[in-house]
Amino acid sequence: MLAEVLAGCACACALLGWLLVRERRESTRARRLRQEERAGRIRAERELLAAATATAAAAATTGEEELRFAPIGTLRSVYRQRNGTPRQGLMVPSGVAVLTLHPSIGPESLMGLEEFSHCWIVFVFHANTNSHKKSVKLKVHPPRLQGKSVGVFATRSPHRPCNIGMSVAKIDRVEKNTLFLSGIDLIDGTPVLDVKPYIALSDHVDTTAPWWMNEEIPQREVELTDGARDALSHVVSQLREEHHAGTSLVAAKAGQTPAEAAGAVETLVRDVLRFDVRSVHTQRDAPDAEHCVDLDAFHVVFRVQGHTVTVCGVTLAERSCKAAYDEENSLC
Repeated sequence: MLAEVLAGCACACALLGWLLVRERRESTRARRLRQEERAGRIRAERELLAAATATAAAAATTGEEELRFAPIGTLRSVYRQRNGTPRQGLMVPSGVAVLTLHPSIGPESLMGLEEFSHCWIVFVFHANTNSHKKSVKLKVHPPRLQGKSVGVFATRSPHRPCNIGMSVAKIDRVEKNTLFLSGIDLIDGTPVLDVKPYIALSDHVDTTAPWWMNEEIPQREVELTDGARDALSHVVSQLREEHHAGTSLVAAKAGQTPAEAAGAVETLVRDVLRFDVRSVHTQRDAPDAEHCVDLDAFHVVFRVQGHTVTVCGVTLAERSCKAAYDEENSLC
């Protein structure tokens, strides 16, 4: 009986040993396969990177456009045309915009962004009139240099060899897959490539700049005639009564009274027009003429006399400035 028990134990031990050896062999084989797979993946990634680098280098040499990026969303902004869009967004804090992500990008991508006050917006200068050209001017004439030229990379000009821009904006709130921004300097319909949080610890640095960049930008007093203010109140009420408030980013906030909505639009008009939105050519050739600009859902007509801008009319933006005015060559 004892012999049988011992024999059974020996068989069990032998079986257990065999199972352990097999498991060890399978574990070793699986580990080797994982290592080989990882090595193959790294090798393939390196080959792809080398090919992409070679392609980019060839594109840089030949000037051919090879890289492609899909926008994460399209911006809806109070600035409907280039004319009137501020050169730097934070100069006009009342300029607002809304970015809704593409349906393929889930709202979880914005999780945590609401804890930051500002963000970087990486975008495309899609409204450049020279985008179809194979080359751009490498020297530009900043308005504050009064005719003198500098290299394009020493400026914030939108007309660049690669028409990608980056701008800081204030984060007002985040709702699901939508980002509400203010202090923006981008026009309606701008394709957005990326959003990154602004981090003062790393993004804020002590800087130096040429004298012409350190000069304070002149500001003007903005006045509304009684007729313009009445017209503004009327068109805001009309917009809300006809249930078209959704066409406005400024006059369509929840719980906003008509008076508050009209006041918000007036603030936007004042903030924008206190900086001269006229082109250099217009300032020189027709300084005393009537000018116009579309802001949000509204068409604003104004005159500039000395240091004062007088708003003399406000209508709905359907009666917009001529398309040619966006080319900065004509008047209302």
